[in-house]
Amino acid sequence: MKRIQFYPSEELDAKLSAEASELGISVSSLVSYKLNQVYFNNGKADALIPSFPSAYGKVRGEVNEYVKKYLEDKGDISKEFILNEMSKTFSNIDMTSTVIGISKPATLRARMGLTFNQQVIKKEIDNVIRALTETGELKFKYKSALYRIVHTVDEIEDGR
Repeated sequence: MKRIQFYPSEELDAKLSAEASELGISVSSLVSYKLNQVYFNNGKADALIPSFPSAYGKVRGEVNEYVKKYLEDKGDISKEFILNEMSKTFSNIDMTSTVIGISKPATLRARMGLTFNQQVIKKEIDNVIRALTETGELKFKYKSALYRIVHTVDEIEDGR
């Protein structure tokens, strides 16, 4: 994926920021989604390919429900999870896409994982932190970020 800079007016920036914030995604992801709609779908979302905002909103909702149920059931806070285990929607998104018989990595799932991880690091997702080793290194499972569900702010600060 190529990185492109653009300079929106203050009014456009405010609208994009507000919509992205409401959806819980980055402005960059929102702009990318909207440009894909215009150039590849004639302004309409393709029913076969889930849009980033709607799919990510569903993933966030599933994670919130998973965390809520886990805390209600007084789950073991030392248990670690990958996003795949917390969200059925995320686990069902294909890792590759095939166009004209050529398979290549699909970006939707990767963008969702990255966005989720960034929100966890910024503490924008309640009761979820990145799992750390005893030496403070980030933990992974199957090359996926590991997360922990925490009950208290103290656990969030400790991180282990």
